[in-house]
Parts: sequence; structure tokens; C-alpha cells
Amino acid sequence: MNFKNQFYECARELADFLGLDDPVITPAMDVASASDDADSASLSASFMAPMFKFSVTLSPCGSQLFAPSTLYLQFYPAFDEFSFPILSYDLMAHIVSAADDFRAQVFSHVESDERLCACFAEYRKFFGKYYGEICELFASVERTQCLLDGIRAEAHDIGGFEFTEELSDLVTRMTDLYVSIQLMKYTSEPYLSFLSGNIDRARRKYGKMKKRTNYESRLNSFLQSLPKGAEYRAIPSEAFGYADMRTYLSNGAELGIFLIGYAIGTVLMLPLFVLLYMGFAYASSFDAIYYTGLDPYNIAFAALPSTLMGIVISYYLRLPICKIIHRKRLKKAMQALELASSKKTDRFMRGFFNVILCLSILVTALMANTGIVVTEQGVIDRGGYFALRGTLYPWEDIDSIWLIEGRENGLGKWVDAESYVILLKNGDKIDMYEYTEPKDVQDGALTYLEERLGEVQKARSEADILLNRDK
Repeated sequence: MNFKNQFYECARELADFLGLDDPVITPAMDVASASDDADSASLSASFMAPMFKFSVTLSPCGSQLFAPSTLYLQFYPAFDEFSFPILSYDLMAHIVSAADDFRAQVFSHVESDERLCACFAEYRKFFGKYYGEICELFASVERTQCLLDGIRAEAHDIGGFEFTEELSDLVTRMTDLYVSIQLMKYTSEPYLSFLSGNIDRARRKYGKMKKRTNYESRLNSFLQSLPKGAEYRAIPSEAFGYADMRTYLSNGAELGIFLIGYAIGTVLMLPLFVLLYMGFAYASSFDAIYYTGLDPYNIAFAALPSTLMGIVISYYLRLPICKIIHRKRLKKAMQALELASSKKTDRFMRGFFNVILCLSILVTALMANTGIVVTEQGVIDRGGYFALRGTLYPWEDIDSIWLIEGRENGLGKWVDAESYVILLKNGDKIDMYEYTEPKDVQDGALTYLEERLGEVQKARSEADILLNRDK
């Protein structure tokens, strides 16, 4: 989304409407040499009124706390250079004629130039109705100080924020965090229910809140005073981006696209990691007579890195999936995708992709190196998962080869599950049960093992091997 030009035009129209000088736009409009973050940086128009300053800010990416592409108003008293921003909702509580006015002043999910213009039109209505009273409020140092003291007290109650009179990096960060928390309130599910016209739902949500801001307390009192089934239009449809975007940005819609992309990504990655697994397995046992890791069913190890990569691949498959699912309303769907991402997000995902890819290749290599290897020098036990070299047992340290009938499971119940067990002369045993099937040992290594160790002996369980040998 690139709203720079339209944002600038709308800000100038607002300045002309109020008879003010052209606003100062940040970042600057000459962005030819700007960084890759230019499109995702917040835009702010600062206005200088006779008794106060105010700004209109568009945050395209939102934050971890509030919704994407959010437009909001902030006010600053002219006499207080270090004042923290006053959101329009807090200001309206001190304007007598606006006491029962709960029309929207924070607009989220602004996805198009048309939506942006509609939101600025609402600001013109707001100033057209209250500009004179706002000037009177800020002309009174006493009333303004009362407003600031109330906000400071609320900020302390919300998050323990303490604002001093001097400007510092810490105060700046605290101010940004406080504003983000406030904006979160005005892009939250209860408030969006109110803006959607679902008064009964909003009333229930706000009624259950244990801790409310001053504005939420006023709004809750207003909602509770309305009769059941009452209507209140807090925002015109042309300015309410969430109403159009919720089909595509709701948790269910995003989850559906993610799951489809995840499944497709996993399937696409599986053949690649199967080949990688087999390549690593061959490389780790090129001189082996038999290696359990090369048995066909062990390629199932490739499923783990494939599923890891599927998570990342799903991000890059959102666009084609969205085009298929929402082909009848493709423009809205594309705008919703832009709201849900940014260049910062893309850059993060590229880095995340590289990390997961390297991790997946490493996991595949380690898994391909796990198993039992029969060589001319002896038997290598790489049975521990992610074992790098394993332990070589020369033939002179190996006693015999056994076939057992089964074993007890973790619950102490007997399980009929044959497996070959290599008995060492020191009494230790190497059970192949977890790494291969008896038939594969018979086809791949049994003849050689019998040449080295003699005929296969049998026992009921691993515990019976030493008893049977000593008879």
C-alpha cells in the first residue's frame, strides 16, 4: 500500500478546511532515496492551530498491539513543549457538547485511497462541529492541565506509566507504548463490534470488562442506557474498512489459507528432503555392507524437515491460494493481504526462511546419520539420535547374533515383535528393533553376519539372551 500522495492531498484539504497553513508531512514526500521501509513507515501530518497542535497519523503496519493501517488523531497543547499526545477520545470527554458523541475517531484497516478519503471526511465533520470548543479548551491553561492530569492518572492506572516534564528516550518509548495500548482499545473486538452496529454484543463485552479506560467507562454507560435492539451508527460504511476486510482478515480465514498453504508446502518439500536424506545416508555409509538408514521406510525421517519448511512456504503461497479462494472478490482479498503484511514482514520471513531451511537440512543430515552400520571392520552403533560418529565395535569384540521373539512395552505388556540383536562379548547388546525390520536384515546383512559370527541364535526376549548363551 502506498498512500503517500493521497494522504498528503487529504491533509492539505483538512488544513484548507480549517484555514490553517499546509501541514508538515513526515516522512518527507521526496522519498526517491528512501529505504525499503518507505512504504511501510508511518505517515504523519502535523498542523499548527492558534492554541494547539494536532497531527493525523497513518500507521500502515499497525503494531503488535493494534490493527494494521490505522488512522488516528493526536493533540498537543501549544504551551507544553513536552506534552504527551492526547487522543481525540480523551479530548472529547472535556468538550461539553461532545459528551454523548461516540462516533469513531480511530479508523483501522484503511486499505485504499477511497477509504482514506472517507476517514478524512469524518475528521472534517469532527472539526467542523467542535473546532471552536477545542480552541477554547486549549486556550485555558487550567482546563488543559486538568485534561493532562487526567490522562497521566489513567496512564499510571493502565500500565504504571510515569511521564516527567523533560523529554528523553525513555519517555518517548513510554509514550509510544501508551499510545499503542490506547489504540489497541479502539481496534479491539468489543469496539469493532460497536462500530459494526452490534450494540448488544458490544454491551455484553464492555459490561464484562473488569478494568476500563475512562472512555470505555463512558461508552459502557452509554451502551447500557440503550434499549435492547437499539441502533447507533458510529461510523459510515465507506469509512469502516474492517467491515469489508474481516472476511479475509478474520482468524478463521487466515487459518484456512495457512493450513492449505502448509499442506501444499509440505507436499512440495517432501520429495526434496527425501532426496537429501538418501544422499546424506549414502554419503555416511558409502563403504558399508549394510546400513539400516537406507531401508525405504526410514525416509519417513524426511517428513519432519518437510513439515518445518511447509510452515514457511505457506507464507509465500498466500497470494495464489487467495486468488483461487477469493477469485470473485480478488481486489478486496489482495488489499487484505497487503494489510496483513509489510516489507518488514517480508524481510523477516526471508530471514526466517533461511534459518528454517538451514535447520531442516541440518536435521535431515543428522537423521540420515542415525542407525546401525555393518562394515568389514565391524558394527558401528549410531543408534543415538543425532549421533555424529557412533561407536565402532570390531568383529573380535562381538560375540554373536540373536533373533528374539518380542519384548515388553512401556506398560509391561508383552509385544510380539521380532528383531535381531547383536551381543557383544562384554554383555552389552545392540537391538535393531527401532531401526529396521528383520526381513531387511535378512536380505541385506544376515549372510555376512553369519559368516562372521556363526549361525543366528534364538531367544524369547533380550533378557533371555545371556541365559540361553550360558546354558
